[in-house]
Amino acid sequence: MNQPKKTPLPPVLNLEMAAAELELSHLSQWSLMDYFLQCQRYYGLTLRLGGYYEFPAQLVSDGFEEVLERNGAPILLSQGETHWLNSTKNQIEIGHASFTKGANFLIHTVVLHGSEYYPIDETQMFVQPHHCDLRDVYMDKEDFRDLQGSHLDKIPEWKNPVSAYYAPEMKLAEEAHQALIVESKLNIYDKMEDRVHVWLIQNYPAKDKSRMGAQARRISIIIGKAKRTT
Repeated sequence: MNQPKKTPLPPVLNLEMAAAELELSHLSQWSLMDYFLQCQRYYGLTLRLGGYYEFPAQLVSDGFEEVLERNGAPILLSQGETHWLNSTKNQIEIGHASFTKGANFLIHTVVLHGSEYYPIDETQMFVQPHHCDLRDVYMDKEDFRDLQGSHLDKIPEWKNPVSAYYAPEMKLAEEAHQALIVESKLNIYDKMEDRVHVWLIQNYPAKDKSRMGAQARRISIIIGKAKRTT
């Protein structure tokens, strides 16, 4: 990557502006968002939600209950008090996110005043990712300058969408291992494949849901415990 430019910057930058400064304008919006999410993880970059969004949410610490729909698909039932978040009134930080069609993405968790929240649906019953527009993602100038001043070599190549060696499913498997094995999230007495399936629904719902079961099987094998944990 070239040396940082010394051009004046506005107080906040959207993805397109930040990409131009880093000479990454050739990347798609999805790849850019993935790249900046990795910068968030490895360099402490704060990504914020602009635009106008208002949605109910519950604290992650309140937990949720896993229930099954009639077709057997797992859904997550909210167990916490409802808090209404508004991007025009609150400085909402983006937590876990995944991609949908077009310029849209899904927010699975957000951070407000140091606390992490799950978006929930309008009935305030179920944990439900919130649809947002990539064009409404921004970062503060100071955070971006700190990122520019970094060597940008902490992101492993297989996790970096800028790299020719990017391996997105390996990245998913590493995150699932951290959540399900290291942190023991979700029901530890369920089969690992079922736990991975729920984790994928919660964090990275696929555009084609028919493929999610096969992906859950692959990841459960990669992280080493495809059978029941007991």
